[in-house]
Amino acid sequence: MKYSSLLIVISSLLMVSCFSKNKKNQVLRVAYPAQWRNLKPALQDNYYSSIILVNQFDPLVSMGVNGSLEPLGASSWEIDDEFKTFIFKIDTTKRFSNGDYLSSEDYKRSWEMALKEQPDSFNNSLKDVLYKVVGFDDYKKTGTISGILTPNKETLVIKFSTPFRKAIDELKGARFAAYKKIESIEIGTGDYIINQKSTDELLLTPNPYSSQFEKLSPIQINVVSIESALDYIEKGKLDIYFSSRPHESFKNAIEDESSGVGVLLGQDSTHSSINVNGMKNRIFSNPSYRKALQFLVLNGFKENRGNVYVKTPGFRTDHQIYLKLQAGRVSEQLVINKIQEGKPYVQELIDATKDNPIIFYYDDDSQWIMEKLKAEGLKFSEESRNINGMGPKLLDEVYKLHQSDLLTLGFSVSNGDPDGIYHILGKNGAIFSPMYHRSKISDLLETGRELYDPNVLDSFYQKVTLKALEEIPFIHLGFKTSIAIYKKSKINVNKVILNRNDNHLSAFQLK
Repeated sequence: MKYSSLLIVISSLLMVSCFSKNKKNQVLRVAYPAQWRNLKPALQDNYYSSIILVNQFDPLVSMGVNGSLEPLGASSWEIDDEFKTFIFKIDTTKRFSNGDYLSSEDYKRSWEMALKEQPDSFNNSLKDVLYKVVGFDDYKKTGTISGILTPNKETLVIKFSTPFRKAIDELKGARFAAYKKIESIEIGTGDYIINQKSTDELLLTPNPYSSQFEKLSPIQINVVSIESALDYIEKGKLDIYFSSRPHESFKNAIEDESSGVGVLLGQDSTHSSINVNGMKNRIFSNPSYRKALQFLVLNGFKENRGNVYVKTPGFRTDHQIYLKLQAGRVSEQLVINKIQEGKPYVQELIDATKDNPIIFYYDDDSQWIMEKLKAEGLKFSEESRNINGMGPKLLDEVYKLHQSDLLTLGFSVSNGDPDGIYHILGKNGAIFSPMYHRSKISDLLETGRELYDPNVLDSFYQKVTLKALEEIPFIHLGFKTSIAIYKKSKINVNKVILNRNDNHLSAFQLK
């Protein structure tokens, strides 16, 4: 299969200012609800850092606004019929911000350097692709991966040991970008240079060697709480605000098209879940207790239609891990049957919590779940806590500390191919944690990565859906819709077909 070269489409969510009609003195002001944690491609481990990093660092491919993969660092690519050998032609006209031209060696060097970094996450974030490359097992001894070849500056060859249907889609992530270290600072070939002003503020300035340089304007990025976002937009303190979910204060703006605040809703993006710590010697290492918990939580959802989740705009209750119309969906009756399997174990769980109270790290939206479970008779530890305000430190709990039994934490994965769930449930996944490792699920997912006949994907990933409802790495509450709100007097929006929340801000243009 061969993918011909296309017009390069900038993939970053913030590459809106390339449409700014040469207003170089005009700064686009963008905000997020959370910090980005770190801004090194090799250490990217959360959503907000990934969408910032891609402004400075070019992966091989990007996701276009129409949902298709498009060239970025590579101008074209070929895949063999067994999905084991991938050949990329590198766009050697692209230049790093110090003037150096991009080559295939830059990608090989970047990835091998990245594997040497000590990750903040549990797994090195590149491992979820590179572990399948020929020679990866010898990397620690040799310092190189033999299956990544650079026969010349324009050609990058990746040889996988087994078929890898989703390889190109995975390589669009910022962690697979090319970078160079100049005096210990990473530089890239993207259209911007990221300048960290503080933990809550960035300034993106144009890369002088970008082909878009004359059209680019600076971008200021800040962290603004979701509760304050609408007020900031209305008072002109902010041009664009985006989040993986709407806030209840956005309701009027969503419904009133005559307001001065524009709204762009994306597709379902963030999985809302209660993560269940199944590690050894924890209360929920017992699968029967996990089933009982799932039964109580999801029945509480059904009974309490006034809960915070259901009232929040953009939230859709859904207890399956795959979206509607995505491969792997099962009938709702099967889901109900799986949930009901926990009913016989409820009293057993209640009794167990008397001697082993549950440690629940909850947020404002999920506190009602703990109160509901208390009403059912479950005991909770005084170590339970509200995690609002923890910011990036919350990820330390997920990846390193594992002190909680239950943890409210949404996650976002690629929602196209059902293999996207591998990121969190696969043993080599970029956002994997031992808290929700279930070997019966991860073993299934390893098999799924090798399937390349589209006719078998639905039936295979239905097994993953059912196994997730049996093993319960997390209790899946539903999906939250991504949203961007913006100042209508400052911003134009190109109404295009949008693909989840990876690219919807690329539709914005400065007036």
